[in-house]
Amino acid sequence: MEAAERALPAWAKLTAKQRSNILRKWYELIVANREDLALILTSEQGKPLSEALGEVDIVGAYVEFYTEEARRIYGETIPSPRPDARLLAIKPPIGVCGAITPWNFPNSMITRKVWPARRRLHRGAETSQ
Repeated sequence: MEAAERALPAWAKLTAKQRSNILRKWYELIVANREDLALILTSEQGKPLSEALGEVDIVGAYVEFYTEEARRIYGETIPSPRPDARLLAIKPPIGVCGAITPWNFPNSMITRKVWPARRRLHRGAETSQ
């Protein structure tokens, strides 16, 4: 957690494309190390190897999907109750998070929760058009 906190300022300064490229490398490592990751999962969980391989494949699919989504973390313009203003929502990295997941699919459950984790920050001030 402390290492993640220290890394956050530099991570937050990266563009969406730069973050996506880094995450893409992680996806490629998952694919390249599929069998080793499955063996680790089998050793730690007692899961049959065929099921562990399937879980690693699912993790890869999640990571690939969210890696592409990371490029598209756009802000939003939201209608305002005032006719001369609009609201702007942006989605910056906001900090380190933790998750409690079930034991039976540890890799896929954590991947489903952490990869899409993001928060919409709505700017309180309205801007004139």
